[in-house]
Formats: sequence, C-alpha cells, structure tokens
Amino acid sequence: MLTMQGERGERGCVLGHMFTMQGERGAVCWVICSPCRERGERGAVCGSYVHHAGREGLCVGSYVHHAGRERREGLCVGSYVHHAGREGLCVGSYVHHAGREGLCVGSYVHHAGRERREGLCVGSYVHHAGRERREGLCVGSYVHHAGREGLCVGSYVHHAGRERREGLCVGSYVHHAGRERREGLCVGSYVHHAGRERREGLCVGSYVHHAGRERREGLCVGSYVHHAGREGEGLCVGSYVHHAGREGLCVGSYVHHAGRERREGLCVGSYVHHAGRERREGLCVGSYVHHAGRERREGLCVGSYVHHAGRERREGLCVGSYVHHAGRERREGLCVGSYVHHAGRERREGLCVGSYVHHAGRERREGLCVGSYVHHGLCVGSYVHHAGRERREGLCVGSYVHHAGRERREGLCVGSYVHHAGRERREGLCVGSYVHHAGRERREGLCVGSYVHHAGRERREGLCVGSYVHHAGREGLCVGSYVHHAGRERREGLCVGSYVHHAGRERREGLCVGSYVHHAGRERREGLCVGSYVHHAGRERREGLCVGSYVHHAGREGLCVGSYVHHAGREGLCVGSYVHHAGRER
Repeated sequence: MLTMQGERGERGCVLGHMFTMQGERGAVCWVICSPCRERGERGAVCGSYVHHAGREGLCVGSYVHHAGRERREGLCVGSYVHHAGREGLCVGSYVHHAGREGLCVGSYVHHAGRERREGLCVGSYVHHAGRERREGLCVGSYVHHAGREGLCVGSYVHHAGRERREGLCVGSYVHHAGRERREGLCVGSYVHHAGRERREGLCVGSYVHHAGRERREGLCVGSYVHHAGREGEGLCVGSYVHHAGREGLCVGSYVHHAGRERREGLCVGSYVHHAGRERREGLCVGSYVHHAGRERREGLCVGSYVHHAGRERREGLCVGSYVHHAGRERREGLCVGSYVHHAGRERREGLCVGSYVHHAGRERREGLCVGSYVHHGLCVGSYVHHAGRERREGLCVGSYVHHAGRERREGLCVGSYVHHAGRERREGLCVGSYVHHAGRERREGLCVGSYVHHAGRERREGLCVGSYVHHAGREGLCVGSYVHHAGRERREGLCVGSYVHHAGRERREGLCVGSYVHHAGRERREGLCVGSYVHHAGRERREGLCVGSYVHHAGREGLCVGSYVHHAGREGLCVGSYVHHAGRER
C-alpha cells in the first residue's frame, strides 16, 4: 500500500494503524517495531508494510527491514525477509543474505561461495556458476546457463551453442537453435532469430513463433513489431491491432481484423470479439465476456469471470472474483484472490494466496490467500472490512464491495484505495477502476482499464493501463501514465502503456511499458520502462531495461520494476532491486 505523507518523520510506521487484526487466527498478524514501540504504536508484518523513518512505501504482503538505526522501505508481495540493511521487493518468499537487495516474486535463492547474486524471481530462481556470478530477474523459473543474466516471468531456458540470447519471459519460454524451435512468453525484451531475419519486441502472455510455414501469435507488453513478408503483426500493452487473420493478447486494447472477421485476444481493460453474428471474447485483465449465439462463455480473467451456457452458468479461473451458478446450485472454482463456494446453505471456500478468513454464521474457516482475505470480496492493495465496531483490513486484488447497513463501500484494489467510514479516511493501493465519492468530496486512484471521473462540470478520464490524470492535489500510483497537478506543482510517477504529458507549450510523451522519457526544460526525468530504457543527460547516455534497471536523477522519486537507484534523498517504489541514497544513508 502506498501512503503519501506530507512531511517526513511524521509517522514512525506508515501502515501501523491499517492492519490491527490481533487475535484473529490465520488473519493478518502484527508486531510492534522498535520506533513504534517507543511511541506505543503498532506495525503490521503480514499483509502490511512496516515502515520506519517517516517515509512512505507500498507493500503487498509483508515487508520487514531492519538495519540498526537505519530503516529502508520497499514493496513486498508475499513475504520478504531481508537482512543486511537493504531494501527490496518480494512477491512470494525472499530470503536474502549478504547485505544486498533484490526483488523476488516467488522464491529466490542464490548461492555462489562468497559471492552473492541478487535479482527478481517470480517462482524459483537458482543460479550456480562456480566463481562466476550471474544474476537476473525471474517470474516463474529461470535457469540461465552461459554466464549471462536476464529477466524471466515464467520459465526461460535459452541455448544456442556459443551464442546466448537472454530476455524476459512471462510464462514458458523455450528456445532451440538446432533445427530451430522458438516459442515462449516474454515480458521485457524478446529477440527472435530466423535465418537472416531478426525480430524483436516485448511480449507478455503466450507467444508461439514458427518459422516454417509461419505461425505467429502471442501477447506483448510494450511494442512488438513482427515482419514476415507483407504481413505485420504485434502484441502491445496499449493498443494492439492485428491484421492477417490472427489474434493475440493485449494489455490495453486489442482489435483484430481479418476480412469480415474480427478477433481479439487478451486485454487489460475490455476485450470484445466479433465474428459475423457470433461474438467471442478471450482473456481480459478486467472484464471478460464471451458470447457465441445465445450461449455466453468466458475464459480467464484478472478481475471478474462469468460464464453462461443457457440456464447454466459456469466460471473458470479468475484473478479477482470467481462465482459459479448452475440452477439453484452455485459453484466456484479457483481464484487468485477470493474464492467463495456456495452449494445450497453450505458455503465452501478453496484456495487463496495469502491469508483467507471465511465467516459463516458462528463458524469461521480459513485457508490460504494471496495477501489477506477477510470475508467480502477480493482485494490486492488495501482491504478494509467493517462489521459493527470491528474493523479488519488486509490485502485485496480484484473488486471489493463492502456493505455495512446503509453504507456501501466499493472499489478495485490495485492502485489507490480510499476508504471512508464516517470522519475516518483510510487509503491504500488499488488496481482497476476506482472512483470514490463522499458528498462533495471525490477521490480517485489507479485504474487498470478505463477510468472516468465526474465531479460536477469537471470530467476526468483516462486509461489507467495507459494514461492516468489526477487532479485535485492528490497523487497515487498508476499503471499507465500518471500526471499529477497541484497548482504550479507537478508530480508524476509510473506509466505502463503510452504516456503523453502536456504542460503549456511543452509536450512529453513516451511508452511506459517500453520507453519512458520525461522532459522538463533542460531537466530530463525518466520513469519506468518494461522493455528498452534510454536516458540522455547532456553528453551522457544511459540505457538499460526498466524491468531490470532504473536510474533516476534529479531528486525525484518514481516506481521501478527492476532495479531502482535514486539519488537526492528521495525514496520510491521498486519491483526489482531498490537502492536509495539520501546523504550518507543508503
């Protein structure tokens, strides 16, 4: 959860008051950190972020960092245990020893004698190379041989004799350079070779490439450009337009045309497929709806999944909320977030990643959840549950709807979450589309999909996995383009998709999942890039992979998925390795 503070040192523990489920078995547990113990405050370990030194951060899981008198903050999705006075990000379980930081989404264990290697892992990362040191980033399982590092989201294995090719993979990547077999799933940089032809781009989802009679399809986050004769196709987190009778996957808007037939793939936002009278949809991080004549089917959704087949309603897998109905019977499946199963008066729940707490009358059941689940919905970010005088909070991913008497609270919890309970105001992190209204006051957060805000005559809109524009002197976190205005002050953050900023005669633009370039007069600020990062500062040129390396100069903070190095005494958020410098403090 990202908590913005006006003054540093204002609070010893940013989220100390957000997770206070003491005595709840299997729910969020808390500890009292040293600075907070002196003040008599509480800090949360599981499902919250324990922050010391009056600086804000974001945590999806549990992050605890201690280094004597010094504290470092970061982001954690899962459980992070860091020793040696360095911060990082963890999605899963990260155990780092040797005084180095990193990012883990899953389990990262690196050993090399006296040498240490850090990186990002979403799954399992194990690298051994004798005296040689290799590091990278993995989401899934990464096994790299040949003394080169890379980034993997899924499993990446590349072999090519003396030649090595690295990149970023999300899903499964298998490359062979014999008779040549190339396929996989990539988030970062994808480099494909087929004879003299070289294709590269950025991919997220499922990518299958064949260079025989030629079959190309997949998912891309960033910019993918594929050429094969007159045929061109790609995959993009932003806008995907595919021509030649092939569909793919897109985080943003996907539109496929093939003669009269129109197909679409995966969209983080809205996915709609049309083929004559038949309407099909594929996979969406947001809302997925599939239609085939009178039959309505849905597939996989990071958000809400609903399947209809005549009177029967089926659902599959959802990273959000899963609900299955079959006549009077209601079934649910498996969800990365909230799982709720109903069968008549019986209520069953399944598997969740994190901590799951179920209530059914006086009966209380718990399971496993990604974060903390408390009874109502699914949330990844900040979850706030109220039941009379009792208040529970946790971690949420998907859609959150809370009811307490006449009061109804809802949102979508990966981005910025603002919860109101009378005069009390709580906020966290939200991803999806969040619009909160409380009388004349209006607060919005982060949207992965489409965001439209109305406040009297004022209308604000954007695509949060694309462009986020926040007005009213409040900033948050955006997967898209974030531009914050507060009078003469301008703040900006992270963008995943396309970024276009206007300030008078000045125009700034870039591709956040790809290249992010910000210019402000002679000053240049770059942000987050998933793909290729190029920084210019006078004669100096810096480049890298933003899901890999982030270098920020000019005393401003941002968000990084990879390695973040910030100079000028300001902190930020990094999904990767975060290194913060503030005077003598590192």
